[in-house]
Amino acid sequence: MAEVLEIKSYQYYTFSSRNSGSKGVIACKTKEGKTVHVHFLEGASSLPPARKINDNQFMIYYSYSDMFNIVDMLRNESPVYLIHIPEGNNNTRLSTDSEPVGEGEEK
Repeated sequence: MAEVLEIKSYQYYTFSSRNSGSKGVIACKTKEGKTVHVHFLEGASSLPPARKINDNQFMIYYSYSDMFNIVDMLRNESPVYLIHIPEGNNNTRLSTDSEPVGEGEEK
């Protein structure tokens, strides 16, 4: 069964001396007080599956080239959710809520 958690804050890191593996991490805190560790891997031919570490921590993976798109989503969209789906095809993801077409930015 899917678990949907609203992201309330984040902090991100990029590492200067890593040639492969996790070159960046975003630590997100949810409204419910849980932590989502978003790892950005460079040089991986495939990404590890997302996983729930325990009741309060999740680990998800993206390619390093996706890092700035995810940071942009966290900066500019609201609300943003972690949707954790433990069974099936591992469709765990970060997601915005549904928005009307052409909504644009609020001023």
